[in-house]
Amino acid sequence: PEIYENYFADAMMHEYGLDLTADPQPNFIPFPYVHGAAFGGGPNWHAIIATMNCGGFAALLFTFNATCSIIIVRKIEKSNISEASHRLHLALLRALIIQFSVPVVLCVIPFFLLIGLPITGLSFNLTGNVLGLMVSFFPVVDPICMILAYSK
Repeated sequence: PEIYENYFADAMMHEYGLDLTADPQPNFIPFPYVHGAAFGGGPNWHAIIATMNCGGFAALLFTFNATCSIIIVRKIEKSNISEASHRLHLALLRALIIQFSVPVVLCVIPFFLLIGLPITGLSFNLTGNVLGLMVSFFPVVDPICMILAYSK
């Protein structure tokens, strides 16, 4: 069967009345931060508070991970182990930090930007495409970062 080229644009026009081919492009907010006219307009506080709860929980987890990393480094520095074992422990900690940082930068931060930027009400056009593409880079970038970290 033939694949219809503009299926998504037609579906958005049919379901939501959004003409994605219009010039200028519509400022489409995919998250319901503002109630529609049928619901009285104004901010949708349930969606806003839910987004803030998720962001707060993620910030709490990042803080916990950073605190644990600092505690581990201090314990390693104070321990009476050989220099080779000390270097090995720090190398393993560096690997854990890299394994944690790459998904945060390429998956978590773009996701929160995709969810949070529509609150501003500004049009971001292709920003969503770029941020979505960043998520797909994670499986490639993660091993490259590990190889670069240990090639020295």
